[in-house]
Amino acid sequence: MAYYPRPHSTTRAPRIYANGEAVRLSMEGKVISGALRKISTTGGLASVKQKALPGTLAEITVMVGSGPINGLAELLYTKEPQDQAFRFIALSEDDHERLALLIRLALSGLTSRTPVLGRQ
Repeated sequence: MAYYPRPHSTTRAPRIYANGEAVRLSMEGKVISGALRKISTTGGLASVKQKALPGTLAEITVMVGSGPINGLAELLYTKEPQDQAFRFIALSEDDHERLALLIRLALSGLTSRTPVLGRQ
């Protein structure tokens, strides 16, 4: 069953800082690779060499220590030329659970600016 993230209008999803895990965005035959900077259950931010247009839909793969998280994302506008923000549109139930667990574990014992996603 697919999970469709719906951010609450008044409560922002908790974000965690990353160690630059690999991110791969695939859209219309084009692939953009980058390094993850922040992630939440609703989206994230990656450093990339080439940005895509805001509103573009892309298949996204984020490589974390517990395995890849795959889903569909909408790419968002950012001012910085090396940044690509994204919002999750759909995740499988397993991918959503893995992401939510990763964030819960990171927030339970570390400060918000501590990188937490390193490979194990």
